[in-house]
Amino acid sequence: MNVSKIEAWFKDRCDGDWEHQGGITIETTDNPGWYILIEFDDLKHGVDSTIKERNILRSDSDFIMFNYQKEAQSLEISCGVNNLSEALEIFLGLED
Repeated sequence: MNVSKIEAWFKDRCDGDWEHQGGITIETTDNPGWYILIEFDDLKHGVDSTIKERNILRSDSDFIMFNYQKEAQSLEISCGVNNLSEALEIFLGLED
């Protein structure tokens, strides 16, 4: 994945308001892996609540887990150390 895709996703939502209430956070974890938090400001930018159907568990180190919080209008993604690009590609495909 080219980082420009997530840059474009972010830029498309920056409207003077969204970026103050929504956003994206990417952190490392100690398992090792990645944690991604995507916060939406309204359901227009939300994702389908069936997101858990897209969970991938190949092994203890090769996985992508999605947790959509409808009330918080946020999506949490946990993934293995080599799955960041794949996880972001899946996320970006949700809104197509």
